[in-house]
Amino acid sequence: MAKASAPSKAQLAVLGSNLEGDDGDDGGDEARCELPSDPIEQPRVRIQLEENENIPPTGQFFGAQGRGYILRPGEPADVPQSIINILDTSVESHPVKDASDVVIGYRDRLRYPYRVVVPARRPA
Repeated sequence: MAKASAPSKAQLAVLGSNLEGDDGDDGGDEARCELPSDPIEQPRVRIQLEENENIPPTGQFFGAQGRGYILRPGEPADVPQSIINILDTSVESHPVKDASDVVIGYRDRLRYPYRVVVPARRPA
């Protein structure tokens, strides 16, 4: 059996710089939001998941950095920013059809839509 040869620099350039041992310094670190590694120390946001056929009746499990959360549709919950990041990046593609019911493309939608719930203020 022949041994596979290492890819050339040109092949690596086509595939992406992450394959040649990139040290991760892409120059865009300034724009990233650094969160504390422990979700307990992260700022909390009160959200409410929308009703969704993807969520079982017992609730949907989400995990971030070793901590688990079960969210149920229609029930407000205080979650760390890392869970918000998961919800924002959980997308699924749905077909877009024309008038004759032919698929003409796909559109990404949130898999778990939610809304931010602001607690009511009490009068002073």
